[in-house]
Amino acid sequence: MTTAVLDRKYQKLFTNYDSDGDGFIARAELEESSSRLSRELGEEGSPKARRHVAATTRYWDLIAQQIGTPERIRADQWVSAARQIARTPEFARVITELIDATHDLCDADGDGEISLEEFRAAHRASGASDADAAKAFKRMDTNGDGRISRSETAKAAHEYFTSEDPKAAGNSFF
Repeated sequence: MTTAVLDRKYQKLFTNYDSDGDGFIARAELEESSSRLSRELGEEGSPKARRHVAATTRYWDLIAQQIGTPERIRADQWVSAARQIARTPEFARVITELIDATHDLCDADGDGEISLEEFRAAHRASGASDADAAKAFKRMDTNGDGRISRSETAKAAHEYFTSEDPKAAGNSFF
């Protein structure tokens, strides 16, 4: 079983979190990533933003616990820990909470689904272009209705964190 696809995705996630580019991430960088997303989406300080930060820090705690160090994590440690916990029940619980919080944060109008514009806004916050966001949206909108449902978000997240298929739609989640 190859882990190259998963390792690339975990590395990309690490790079997204390593905001100062020093080759390490700390809990504060994950919290700042969540806060930055909330600010960009106009949700700074809202209950949705606080829920997202809390879920993000629980994800950090799970990774840090696997490594045995809560201070700073190198890329190779992050990738290894992410690979080891990706199929555990605890990871499933934590990541479900994070993905639900992310879905709600991105759902600006509160209708339970994410429109293309809402999706683009969220991806802009992480530095993605509108064109890249549109491509990712199309892949994640598996029923083609022009909206991403909570179940489509969950499926894409599950694929991002666990699928070794290089063509999985969820690979474009982040």
